Amino acid sequence: MATSELSSDDSEPLRFAVSGRIKLWDPVKRWLWIDEHPLWVAPGISIPDPGTTVTTVGHREKPNGRWVVTYIARHPPPWPPG
Repeated sequence: MATSELSSDDSEPLRFAVSGRIKLWDPVKRWLWIDEHPLWVAPGISIPDPGTTVTTVGHREKPNGRWVVTYIARHPPPWPPG
């Protein structure tokens, strides 16, 4: 399940962190879906394969603009059962 946290300060862009599994990546439009969160990815950011669990960090363009990913971290796979 994706989680997100927003912080605000009038002098800086609205920052966010979203964690979850990559549902879809459109490299042409640079749109990334983490669970049900549509995010736009800044140039130069490498995207892992769909199904990978990640945490993304970035900023939201004001006012009510797109969410721009500027950093992505892959989570290690869960330990196998048993």
